[in-house]
Amino acid sequence: MTFITVNAVNKKSSFSLVELILVIVLISLTYTLFLPKMTLYSNKKEKPSLVNIKSYLKKHFKFEENLTFSCTDTTCYIFVDNKRIENFEVKNLFSSTPVVYQNNEILEFLDITIDNISYSVVFELAFDKDYKSKDILLEANTLFYFYNSIQDEVRIFETLGSYEDYYENLKIEVSDAF
Repeated sequence: MTFITVNAVNKKSSFSLVELILVIVLISLTYTLFLPKMTLYSNKKEKPSLVNIKSYLKKHFKFEENLTFSCTDTTCYIFVDNKRIENFEVKNLFSSTPVVYQNNEILEFLDITIDNISYSVVFELAFDKDYKSKDILLEANTLFYFYNSIQDEVRIFETLGSYEDYYENLKIEVSDAF
C-alpha cells in the first residue's frame, strides 16, 4: 500500500482581512475625491464675463464680416454679421454704468433696436473680418479692463494710474522696436 502525502508547498497565500479592508478604503477614497471633480468639470459651462469675453466670442461664434457684443444697462446681445442671435443674452454683466475709453477719450455708441424698441448701448466690443478689435479701456465694477486689439487676454488694473503706467511702457517697447 502506498501512501501519498500532501505537502504544504503548493499552498497559496491570500489577502488577509485587514489588507482587503485597506484596499476597499483606498478605492473608496479615490472615488470620492477625484470622480466628483471630473464630473463637475465636464458639466461646467463656460459663461461670458468681462475677463473672458474676447476669447469666448471668438470660440463660440463664427462670422464672415463682423461680430459685435453690445450691452445696454442690464443686458448684452450678440450680433453676427449685423444679425442678432435670438436666444442669447447675458444679464447683469455690470454692477453700475460702465465708462469706455479709446485713446483717452470716452467712447459713445450707437443705439440698438430690438423688437422695435431702441436701447442705449453702454459697452460694445466689435470684431472685423480679420478677428481684430479696437484697443479699448473699460471702467466697470471698480476695475479697469484693457482689451488689446491683437491679444485675447484681457489685462485688469485696479487703478487708472496703473493702466497709464502699463500703456506708457507699451509705447516705449513699440518705439524701441523700430
